[in-house]
Amino acid sequence: MFLRPGGACDPDSLATLFAGCDADPYHLPVPDPAFSLSNWMAQLRHCAQAGSSYCWIIEFPQHRPVGSIRIGHINVRRKSAQLSYWIAPEHRRRGYATAAGRLALGFVFSSTPVSRIDTWIEAHNIASHRVAEKLGFRRVAATSARNPISAYRLLACDFPSFSGDPMLTIRDQQLDAFRAVEFDSFVRHCVSTAEQRFPGIVEALPGGRKEAMACAEAAASRATALGFRQPAEIRAFIYFALCIGPHFDLYPKVRELLSAPGLDPGQRLASLEEFLTTADWENAARHRAHVSA
Repeated sequence: MFLRPGGACDPDSLATLFAGCDADPYHLPVPDPAFSLSNWMAQLRHCAQAGSSYCWIIEFPQHRPVGSIRIGHINVRRKSAQLSYWIAPEHRRRGYATAAGRLALGFVFSSTPVSRIDTWIEAHNIASHRVAEKLGFRRVAATSARNPISAYRLLACDFPSFSGDPMLTIRDQQLDAFRAVEFDSFVRHCVSTAEQRFPGIVEALPGGRKEAMACAEAAASRATALGFRQPAEIRAFIYFALCIGPHFDLYPKVRELLSAPGLDPGQRLASLEEFLTTADWENAARHRAHVSA
């Protein structure tokens, strides 16, 4: 079996795996088990766009998914995250969740600043309690005596080191794969949002949506190279590229503002509207990559 990155920003890719599980909502991989499938997918999309979650699909080599495991709500400042997992009913009680959990936890503890992971389990879900305990989680006090959900916590210092699980492996270049999936999904979301916010902008391009995607991908890469890191900042950069011109940022005056030292990326974007004239915007719209910046 393998873990592969889920299309976290494209929840339709998980629809087959979770088909029919509306009738079994308490096993969905979310902190709040009362969420429906549609609500869970909306939450998954939101968290992925914010860059605060990893979602793996657990599958056989023949690409038959058996479940999902997610470490989300990653808070870099608090160095904390939340674990959730779901195995399709016909594949339960075979150790898949435990094996996947070991790999996912090891990956996050070794690849991110996270040092504490929490999970919540319904009192009646005995199998999930056992999985948490096998992974090294310790039960912590619930919020109230009547709370039907048990809280568990795992600290990085208490997580046992595993040399590898013979049943389950993370494929090579897992982190690069995650980044590629998230990048592609994020760009697609930006283009879709641009279509809603700026009606007709995509249709006006000679190549339609295909050209819009190419423009957005290039803009996102250049935004990252300029030091933009927050999803909202990169999204705004993509909007400028789609609405003004694909190489707007290579126009000298725009480039100067976007590279201004001493300003954070958000302030640089705001300075465009403050200091550029109508003529500047028109020149930026006509600018091309081969023109020296």
